[in-house]
Amino acid sequence: MDRKLLIEGDKQSQIEALQNELVDIRQKIDQIEHHLNHIQQQAETTTELLRLVGPHAFVGLRYMGLIIFMILAPWRLSKRVLLKIRRVSIKLTLSPWRVFYLLLFIWVILSQYFPFKLLAKVKVGELLLSIASTLKNIYTRLFPLASPSNSPHPNSLAWANQPVNLSQRNVSDDAVQADVEYAAKIGRLYLDLLFTNQINPKEKVVLEVGPGINYGSALLLSCYGAKVIVADRFLAPWDSQYHPRFYACLRDWIQENLPQADVSPLESILTHNSYIPESINCFASPMEELTGITTASVDIIFSNAVLEHIYDPEVAFISLARVSKPGGWGFHQVDFRDHRSMDKPLEFLLMDAQEFAKEFALRHGECGNRYRPWEYEKLFQKAGFEIIKFEANIFAEDNYLQQFIPRLRAYSGSPHQFVDSNDLKIVSGHYTLRRHNPKSVV
Repeated sequence: MDRKLLIEGDKQSQIEALQNELVDIRQKIDQIEHHLNHIQQQAETTTELLRLVGPHAFVGLRYMGLIIFMILAPWRLSKRVLLKIRRVSIKLTLSPWRVFYLLLFIWVILSQYFPFKLLAKVKVGELLLSIASTLKNIYTRLFPLASPSNSPHPNSLAWANQPVNLSQRNVSDDAVQADVEYAAKIGRLYLDLLFTNQINPKEKVVLEVGPGINYGSALLLSCYGAKVIVADRFLAPWDSQYHPRFYACLRDWIQENLPQADVSPLESILTHNSYIPESINCFASPMEELTGITTASVDIIFSNAVLEHIYDPEVAFISLARVSKPGGWGFHQVDFRDHRSMDKPLEFLLMDAQEFAKEFALRHGECGNRYRPWEYEKLFQKAGFEIIKFEANIFAEDNYLQQFIPRLRAYSGSPHQFVDSNDLKIVSGHYTLRRHNPKSVV
């Protein structure tokens, strides 16, 4: 009996020791996550600083080098170097620093600050952000928090530490099948919009901005002969555990439901186990820049629940106009709701501007940017688009509006304080656009 109690006591001690070790591991994981979040915040700050300062700072480095050389060149240190040229010995007094700055001077003059120009084009902040996100993905895979009670609430800031596109994928059969069905639904919606407007996608250059965790809807268009491009600030990287299964299921779905489509673009991706230019071109670039996409090269631009997340809509729409061909089409479904709680779609209009800016940055724009439909209409027109049609398709509930409007009217800090309630009622809609001739844009 005593021996049995002793064994049970040993087991209990071992369990307690393991539990203590798990607690230590959890604490270390929390520390790692804290450091990764700090790296990510620093990367975002660096990106914003480089965007604001631009290449001028690097050009300034050129002249700084010249000034430093001019100051330090006259210095003489005691180090002597004996140079023997053939049979003649020459004694020179040289400083290592003088040699360094002389070489710097020659390099800057001869290169005409080309290296600085090159450095200015490199998005260092985005590179650091990508590294931080990759490290966090590795951490998530190695140390998944199995307990559901430890998972952050979708509305908490912990949920928003990482953009959705860079988060770990759910690779279960049900999840992959659901993603395929959703991508097919959006892709068919895109096709319907094209056919309704008598546009043949074959050989058309089609850009989808903000494609999400997979590029299924865009690749469905490529199966109809379109030359497809995707661009996203947080471009979802290839996931060998998720994407091959997703695209194989999508191929099977297309063959079964759209037999007239050519699935060779998907076959090529599956063969290479990666995205290839022959099937799709991918650009990790925010809509405000669309770096790498040639001016006036795109026939059609699609987006689905994306434009409400952009940081600077005015600049973004000018960027869309830049890459669009004259007469090019735009089809944009925009969800103007406060994404933190879809049943209370206007709550973020009551936030202080500074408070909302912080919230928006921490959530990577995933809460929505507070612009309203008529404001987007003006910005589209200013950028050089004609609004062919706007169709409102989601409306705020009357009960919600009745209790929200008095609060809005009482809040003097909102630019929407006295907006008509009928305008506020529209919380989602679809824009059909055409690009004007660029010469007509003021």
